[in-house]
Amino acid sequence: MNYRVFLQYEFTIIGLDEYLEKIRHHESEELTTQIAAYLDNVFDVTALMKDAEISHAALERVQEVEDELSHAQERVRNTENAALGKIACLENRLTDLSKERDDLRVLHEHTDHELSTLRRTYTQKDEESRRLLTAKMGELEHLQQRIRSDSGGSDLAHSGTALSFVAADPSQKVSTDFLPPPPPPPPPPPPGFGVGLGVGDGKRSHLNGATPGGLSFGRDQSFVPPPPPPGPGMPDSALGAFTIKRKVNTKHKLPVLNWIVLKPNQVKGTIFSELDDEKILSTLDFSQFEESFKTGQSGRGVSIHSTGSDQVDSGGGGDQALTPSKLQFKRAEKVSLLEANRLRNLAIMRRNIELTTDEVVFALNNFDMHLLAQDYIEVLLRIMPSEEEIKKYKEYDREKKPVDVLTDEDKFLLQLTSHVERLVQKLQIMNFINTFQTSVGVLTPQLQAIFTASRAVKKSDRFRKVLELVLAFGNYLNSSRRGPAYGFKLQSLESLLDLKSTDRKTTLLHYIAQTVQDRYPDILHFDNDLIFVDKAAEVSLENVITDIHELDKGMEMTRRECDMKKPPNSLLCHFIQEHEPKLAQLQKEQRIAVDAFSEIAEYFGESRRTVQPKDFFLSILRFTKAFNAAEEENNFRRLRLQESLEHSPSNMSRVRTVKKKQDAVVSELKNKATNIKERKLMPQDEVYNGALEDLLLGLKNEPYRRADALRRSQRRKDGATMSQVMGEFDL
Repeated sequence: MNYRVFLQYEFTIIGLDEYLEKIRHHESEELTTQIAAYLDNVFDVTALMKDAEISHAALERVQEVEDELSHAQERVRNTENAALGKIACLENRLTDLSKERDDLRVLHEHTDHELSTLRRTYTQKDEESRRLLTAKMGELEHLQQRIRSDSGGSDLAHSGTALSFVAADPSQKVSTDFLPPPPPPPPPPPPGFGVGLGVGDGKRSHLNGATPGGLSFGRDQSFVPPPPPPGPGMPDSALGAFTIKRKVNTKHKLPVLNWIVLKPNQVKGTIFSELDDEKILSTLDFSQFEESFKTGQSGRGVSIHSTGSDQVDSGGGGDQALTPSKLQFKRAEKVSLLEANRLRNLAIMRRNIELTTDEVVFALNNFDMHLLAQDYIEVLLRIMPSEEEIKKYKEYDREKKPVDVLTDEDKFLLQLTSHVERLVQKLQIMNFINTFQTSVGVLTPQLQAIFTASRAVKKSDRFRKVLELVLAFGNYLNSSRRGPAYGFKLQSLESLLDLKSTDRKTTLLHYIAQTVQDRYPDILHFDNDLIFVDKAAEVSLENVITDIHELDKGMEMTRRECDMKKPPNSLLCHFIQEHEPKLAQLQKEQRIAVDAFSEIAEYFGESRRTVQPKDFFLSILRFTKAFNAAEEENNFRRLRLQESLEHSPSNMSRVRTVKKKQDAVVSELKNKATNIKERKLMPQDEVYNGALEDLLLGLKNEPYRRADALRRSQRRKDGATMSQVMGEFDL
């Protein structure tokens, strides 16, 4: 195109355009055709330049938008991490408040029980004391009447004085010579009255010589309340017993769902002990389900094979260990204590450190992070000498051998090993200090994701209802052959897609999704409750625990180095004082996340030792995605069914008309494609003698036009340029 533009410019310079403008009204049709072809092949350089500028501006704008989008995504990611941290803190606070509330509730119940017991005891003792006091007053009145009737006036006055004295002060002893023998004891209280309240003991102590006032209630006895009655719905037998589930008898032979069931003793305390699949079995109508999933009459059932784990053949042999090269750098004046490959790699890595050996030694001894950057520290960690190499360099230095004969790389390692004590430890400490904040920032969101996802899965009532439906359908399929199941492993949810109906068009998961949409629409979109499950599925808890353990070892190494260095290094002491609480907080979050996942794993019948958070949450994530996909497919099938019902015979004529129009458009496109093919260059295998002459004769009859050429008149009519299009492109 550049060459053609150059020729067009040359033609313009020599005045071809003006000459063609003069002869454009010539009578020769052949000349007019050639002029029109030339004008059609002319490039509009101004429009091309304008389009190039606009496209360049558009590309710059696209780059700016992509940069803004990347910044927005980064802000969204930071916002998610901040929200995750706040949710984790709120969940921890909620857990602490729940425990405190439960403790206060237990204390309140215990206090209420003691208070009610004391009130009941006080009431009974008060009634007993009043009853005894009334009885004593009756006895005194009776004695007073007898004394009045038997003795004279003086004796009566003396007895009245004595009785009044006894009534006024029951603690004072009265001589039994003035009193008649006591009357027989009152009848015992009715059965069950005053048991454990000390009433009987008070009566017994009075008869054995207690005060006549009868205000002594005997020895204090602790009140033991009767055991509470069993709760409603609980059998009188052991509370942990399970009801034996009945088998479901089906009309047709159904396929078997290969799931991993839990034993009855494993279900206790899990989510499956709270599910009632028998209620669903008695509520739903499974007749249509049997018709959809029944096996063939010939006995050939739907064979469902559980997806096993892929066997990966690692291949024991094949790779042979590369033997180190025996070639050494042939330098007569230089000696190396290293192997050739090791020396070559060390020379390459040493070039990345733009510091002298003395500066490196000074930075290592003083923990100077500004002089020795993190990139240099990583390089030094890669080229650090081994224990055997350190022994060689120390022996070489101890024997006072000449240093000048060594290579530059050997001199570098010799100075490091001889002038820096605990070289490897110091490098590890400096690397730990530089990467500590980054490591904490990476590990904290991962632990918070596991904790938040565990709490969300456990508190989701809609997900629990979906599992209840799965258990009901699975028992309906398997109970007649394998017996009813009390629970199942979460990895069994993947087998719902493997079991297909009789017509092989739908799966058990599609049927369950349709049942949820028809009968239980309130539990749709249950995946909205399972927040941060996708993030927890990407976390390897073992690696996180290992990284935190490495951080703990690095902090211990830093603390030991700070204690050993005299005087203590201010940088190390400041780092320990500032970042040790952060490590303690990270370890606390690790314990919280591990406890939360252990709780949710046991709640779903899994073992913390055998299942990892990544596998656990990945099973839930895959199930939610498969469930949503099945729901979308069901909706698509429903729409297709409605469209097929709408196509009645009255609409067939309209369909035929549309089809005719489509056929006409297709035929027109074919004709245009044929014309375009005819204008293309002749293939190489069709070139023959005289082909060039035929082409020249063809050009005389019909001039050449380039494929993207437009008539100038058409360009004038077409006012929509690229600039106008970009003007409408509003971002």
